Amino acid sequence: MSYYFLLKNTTGEEFTVFISTPKKLDKRCIMYRTDGMELRLQSIVIFVSLFLFTLFPEGGHSAVPVSSADSNTGYIHLGPYLEIFEDHEKNFTFSRIISNRNRKLFSQNTIHSPSFGFTGSAFWVKFTLPPDMLHKKNLLLELDYPLMDHADIYVPDSRGEYTEKQYGSLKPFASRDLQHRNIVIKIPDDRTGGAPFYLRFENEDRMEFPLILWSEKAFRNNLYLEQFILGLYYGIMLVMMLYNLFIFFSVRDVSYLYYVLYILAMGIFQLGQNGFLYQLLAMFRDPPPVHFIPLTQGLLIAGILQFSQSYLNTKEYAKKFHLAMDILKACALVYIALFFVLGYTVSILIGVGITFAVIPVIMGSGITVVLKKYRPSYYFMAAWSVMFVAGFLFLLRVIAVIPHNTFTSYILHIGTTIEVILLSLGLGDRFNLIREERERISNELKIAKEIQSALIPRGIPSVKGITTHSEYIPMEEVGGDLFDYHVISDRCLGVLVADVSGHGVPAAIVASMVKVAFSLQVNHTRNPREVMTGMSNILSRDLAGTFITACYVCIDLETGKLSLARCGHLPLYIFSPRKGTLQQLSPAGSFISILPMREVEEEHIVISKSDRIIMITDGIIECRNRWGDIYGFQRFEGLIQEHAAMNPRAFSTKLIDSLSAWCFPAKNFDDDITLVVIDIE
Repeated sequence: MSYYFLLKNTTGEEFTVFISTPKKLDKRCIMYRTDGMELRLQSIVIFVSLFLFTLFPEGGHSAVPVSSADSNTGYIHLGPYLEIFEDHEKNFTFSRIISNRNRKLFSQNTIHSPSFGFTGSAFWVKFTLPPDMLHKKNLLLELDYPLMDHADIYVPDSRGEYTEKQYGSLKPFASRDLQHRNIVIKIPDDRTGGAPFYLRFENEDRMEFPLILWSEKAFRNNLYLEQFILGLYYGIMLVMMLYNLFIFFSVRDVSYLYYVLYILAMGIFQLGQNGFLYQLLAMFRDPPPVHFIPLTQGLLIAGILQFSQSYLNTKEYAKKFHLAMDILKACALVYIALFFVLGYTVSILIGVGITFAVIPVIMGSGITVVLKKYRPSYYFMAAWSVMFVAGFLFLLRVIAVIPHNTFTSYILHIGTTIEVILLSLGLGDRFNLIREERERISNELKIAKEIQSALIPRGIPSVKGITTHSEYIPMEEVGGDLFDYHVISDRCLGVLVADVSGHGVPAAIVASMVKVAFSLQVNHTRNPREVMTGMSNILSRDLAGTFITACYVCIDLETGKLSLARCGHLPLYIFSPRKGTLQQLSPAGSFISILPMREVEEEHIVISKSDRIIMITDGIIECRNRWGDIYGFQRFEGLIQEHAAMNPRAFSTKLIDSLSAWCFPAKNFDDDITLVVIDIE
């Protein structure tokens, strides 16, 4: 038994419902027909479909043969009216197509927007004007797909003869009936009423031909709406790009630059998909190069991956996905290069494959970082979730599960816009998070600097016959250099200079360990060799990946002798004005580390009044200028001799000024610098 129902919604749109009870089935099945598509579904799907129509009041935009609503709106989607023939060999001519014996080649189309994916076939399409549009004047036929290479139409005239017109992206843009991003064909008014129209499509990109028949007024009104929506979309993309570019120049966070490049790649890709890029390029060369989609797609894939890596900090939070993204970026770049070698269709298919590989990697990395509670990843997942929902709705529109209307036509643009806004908010939150982290680190560095400053001697040791001055300049807030005085008696002074490998907080922590080890040793012995050996025994157990150089000198004015021991440190300099000589002391001894240390040797020398003793770290010798040249021993030793008459403070100032001039225009030295100058009075 069969039943027919004619239903009308609140907007006056009509559609039919056909209900039948098959003899071989016990449960009722329903045939729901709208937009020319028939689906056998269970009863519940009808109610879902009716609900969707209430959500999308412009559902009448989809042409249905039994409905007259489209004649009132001024346009009809021709999908249900089309008869289609696939020419696999592409050898059918028009005369062969219209011959009587080939009339059965065509089969009735049943889907709203015919789509056949990537195929090497040509497609012939036949349709007659719907009765409601048969006698209308100034009709326009639009192919709502701008990437079609060849679109030939055969239009019947009043005598029943056919006129061929050739269009497509490989044809000059100026030859089009209307200067529009899509192919828009003027239907002649002097046509034969019931004669069919024929079209032939051939394409290297995907094959789809959504055809819309417009009245001139309806097309013009739709053009205004289209210009407004697309202008708003590209305007938002441009504003977001410029806004984030301005932020990049303000905060110098490279993630903003990657985001700008991502938006740029997305915009160019969408311009290509919408046909605007073809229209723009036609201003410079007509016909323009049209097979640019692999280039824009490859750049977009690389942009997405690079931005995602930077935004999610996958190198730290999702290392495996970071590696996968590096591989996919390399694939995208190879894909762009192969485009110039392989055919267009093969390149597009490779790009589609890479895209399907990118999606799970992007989502997997986002989920991984979310689980680690990295706050900006919440915006990232929300943005991509919106994009996937938009893509899903777009596919539902293509297969006519949901109606073709203004909302669903621009669903990808809406999704992209929301995604861009969410990611921009996420970048702002990420910047705030980084700023909070920097403030925390800055506060911790201030505390570390205060602690380290307590390790550095604040006053000048009081020893008769000795004048000293010291300089300590860390490369960062804190450093790994250390010096210390130990007053043995009123006529005897011990001085330590040490240098920990590395910079910053890790080196400063080890330097504090050196301070403790030194304090323990000098309380038990004044012998430099024993001090160095004892310090090495204490520190070597805990120096994985780090090493220390150190030098300890004992100046005894009662005996007039200087004793020195060192562990891999730079030589100690003694300048004697009376003799005019500059002497280096460098007893044997390897640096302090977890490796076995050779025996520390000790050297002794007689000192005289007016002698100058200088102890340094390698930051002075290895100070580099803009060309990478080091300050060097020769230049340092020359400065000692040239300015020997200066007191220790003045000499220290002169040396620091010389180093600053050497490394100009750099504002900071590239290593910690320590200098101790001792004059014997």
